[in-house]
Amino acid sequence: MSATVHIDELTPETRARVLKQISDNESSGTALAIFEPKSYTPAEMLILSRIDSISAKLKTLEDDIRLLWIDFDNLKTGETILGCRTKKHRC
Repeated sequence: MSATVHIDELTPETRARVLKQISDNESSGTALAIFEPKSYTPAEMLILSRIDSISAKLKTLEDDIRLLWIDFDNLKTGETILGCRTKKHRC
């Protein structure tokens, strides 16, 4: 069974991924995005929306996190960042 989804029906994040996929595939002569129809339970929808929200938030923090990791890599013996000596301990 096939379903048609209009690009305007997608979340902004999904729309951006689809448009990137189409753009990336244009050079190979293929510009088709296929979505398998899936029915989600209300609990699944809640989890998916929260994951999208967390993912978007992490994306805004990416540069800061990368700098923090560099700071951890450059710690001298006995130094900590917010009481943590390693990235793993901080996470």
